[in-house]
Amino acid sequence: NTSLEKLDVSRNLLTCLGGVLIFSAFRQNRLTRIRSINLSHNCISDIHDESSGIEPFLARNRSLRILNLEGNDLGDASTQALADGLKKNEDTLLE
Repeated sequence: NTSLEKLDVSRNLLTCLGGVLIFSAFRQNRLTRIRSINLSHNCISDIHDESSGIEPFLARNRSLRILNLEGNDLGDASTQALADGLKKNEDTLLE
């Protein structure tokens, strides 16, 4: 899908695998125009996967402005992957 701009799956008991799969799907779609992803208040503690988690998604994405991960218990590996992905992307629009 190239027209989806907002995804809100907050409060859905989404697991770690669900979070990784969402970022993987957006990473594989080079034409995505996603601007807002809300994964708040789910059961996500790990969205780190070297090939398909949050880091490769954030490293390439040029449209995302809002990423809400509030209310999840993200671990150190996920937090580091998030930071590394942003560090690799000089053109990020994330606010």
